[in-house]
Amino acid sequence: MLFAFVQALNVQARDKETYPGMIPIGPFDLVPYLGFKESYNDNIFHNDNNRKSSFVTQIQGGGELALRRKLDRYAVGYSILHSQYHSSPADNYDDHFLNANAHVEMTRRNRFDFNAGVTYGHYMRGTLFSQGDLATDLKEPDQFHEYTAEMKYRYGRVDAKGNLGLQFGWSQLEFDNHPERTAQWDRTRFEITPGFYFRVMPKTYLTSEVETSVIEYMNQPDNTQTNSSQFFGVDYVTRRYLLGMTWDQSSKTKGIFRAGYQQQEFTDSNLEGTNALTWDGKILWSPMTYSTFNFGMLRDIQPSIGAGYLRQVQVYRAGWKHEWPWRVTTQLNGSYQEAKNQGSAQKSNGVSFSLDAKYEMKPWLNLGMKYSYSDFQYDTNDANSTLNIFMFYITATPQAVAAD
Repeated sequence: MLFAFVQALNVQARDKETYPGMIPIGPFDLVPYLGFKESYNDNIFHNDNNRKSSFVTQIQGGGELALRRKLDRYAVGYSILHSQYHSSPADNYDDHFLNANAHVEMTRRNRFDFNAGVTYGHYMRGTLFSQGDLATDLKEPDQFHEYTAEMKYRYGRVDAKGNLGLQFGWSQLEFDNHPERTAQWDRTRFEITPGFYFRVMPKTYLTSEVETSVIEYMNQPDNTQTNSSQFFGVDYVTRRYLLGMTWDQSSKTKGIFRAGYQQQEFTDSNLEGTNALTWDGKILWSPMTYSTFNFGMLRDIQPSIGAGYLRQVQVYRAGWKHEWPWRVTTQLNGSYQEAKNQGSAQKSNGVSFSLDAKYEMKPWLNLGMKYSYSDFQYDTNDANSTLNIFMFYITATPQAVAAD
């Protein structure tokens, strides 16, 4: 649910617009999109000990079909991303994304949002479970499919002093190849978050939420039967007790910040849980209508990506987007991340940076160039990764964006 408030603001703004390129089909609106990227990546396996570079061609196409009824909105979308690595054909792949969402206002006091999606994708060699020298031993990337669903309910008028909220989330991730390495990481996630939101002034709320997540691994080994110091696929529960604030007071500032205490427990009583402070948030500040700064942060527990039982992560982000004369827009982004793997000695930290400049030829056609840099360091040198990506891209409809 990180940044959900800001994302909701973006969706609401989009619903009120009519995009160039939108095609009316009876009561429906069709928004097609198409993007093309050509880039050079100097370390496609994310491995400094065995660097391999490649030009990469990516084409993404799809569309969204939406129906509006007064304050209600229903939509379904599909896209496909084709990636071709010219110096590494084994990494060529097509990723598929299908999603559906709905916003329903049954009465002024009852609002409901639903989102569901299906992804058939892959993780590039050298990422996730194939970090380090393992990347060059694999013949193809790890492939997966994931199902997700989320429901949000809000009770109370927008102008009421208090609102009640309830969120449910579910996802199921399963890997489709390399079962000898990946089957133990197939997992299901359940989330439930009740909350109370107190309006202190128009568009400003104090928030209190209890966020509970349950992670269940489908193919975990019997830890009571192993003498290994590494326990893989361990079910656990986390609870985050959060107080915070959301605000959208003017065109200049909007955001969300939450902080609190986190408790994490394993279902395996042989493993020690974790208690710690936790927080997340994002702030958008626009001193001018054509210039926006954003700041984000996160401290949370996440599922393991191959070392230990789980990951404790801290992420800090900052960015600046500026619309210059002559229909030129630049965007500068940077981040810093730390991760500690419980049940493993492995620690990591890394920085990333990107600079994006695009030119709007038409309201529906953009040309752009982007440079990305990242440097991640691990306790084990065989996993260190420094890479540079130089990219040229074209977006041919409003919803196509240059992916990272």
